[in-house]
Amino acid sequence: MRNKIMQILTAPDYQGMTERELLEVAGIDEDRAGEFLAELDFLEQEGAVCQTKKKKYLLPEALGLVAAKVSRNRRNFGFAVPLAEDGKGDIFLPKNDLMGALNGDTVLVQVTAEQVENGAGSREGRVVKILQRGSYRFAGTFEGSHRFGFVTDTGAGEDFYISREDMHGARNGDRVAIKVREWPGRGRRAEGIVTEVLGPATDPEALLRSLVFQHGLRTVFPEKVLKEAEEIGAQIRKRRSAAGRTFGTRSSSPWTGRMPRTWTMRYPSKNFPMETICWGSTLPTCPITFGRIRPWTGKPSSGGPASIT
Repeated sequence: MRNKIMQILTAPDYQGMTERELLEVAGIDEDRAGEFLAELDFLEQEGAVCQTKKKKYLLPEALGLVAAKVSRNRRNFGFAVPLAEDGKGDIFLPKNDLMGALNGDTVLVQVTAEQVENGAGSREGRVVKILQRGSYRFAGTFEGSHRFGFVTDTGAGEDFYISREDMHGARNGDRVAIKVREWPGRGRRAEGIVTEVLGPATDPEALLRSLVFQHGLRTVFPEKVLKEAEEIGAQIRKRRSAAGRTFGTRSSSPWTGRMPRTWTMRYPSKNFPMETICWGSTLPTCPITFGRIRPWTGKPSSGGPASIT
């Protein structure tokens, strides 16, 4: 279906057709019309085709538009990265021309300015249509008071306003999961609703949970998968035990001349200036363990790595 649609739209004499006209030209009967139109919708969401105000389908370039992915930052501007490489580079998107597009959104962009100097070019444009949101799941750090707040560090390029009734127990400094109440737009800020408080932002486990939520990773697996993971974990523990090393425990490992796989983090609190985390897996056979060690002195400890207590 996809190839048939693109073959029609890329024909030299193609001037634009409605859904009904495309069905007739493609020779699609009523039984397969639904499949044809669904594929047409997918192509539109991907930015491969676009629909005019007269409901006719054309390629974006036929209308002077560029299908692109938005790369946005918190300084309220961004860049449109063309889905099809055209050799002209990315398109700069000023703050007022984003039309509420967030990081990762698929959009149609109209180039408003183009400049070439010394063989290198730069383009500026504005978003004319958001085809598909890059994500519908966001997690970040709640910052605010008991009256209202904002969720920052979501990766969307914009903070989400949270009203008092939508905070649902979130406190300043918590990692939270949110759903969108209102998408941003011209003169309209992004608003969200806290759906889950994941824990303090300084808690590595809360950070891990927020990543799992934001990327839609699975946390429940079929029994067959868990059994296979258990068998693999048993084999790994057996090999490490034979090599004189422990796995997935809080006890210290004998020094083997290699540094352990650890992730070291600094905290602003003077009582807990450093944490060492043994990074494992979320599977039951590969637990994540946590242990506090003494503050960093600027010199590595002698006799191998510090023990986890």
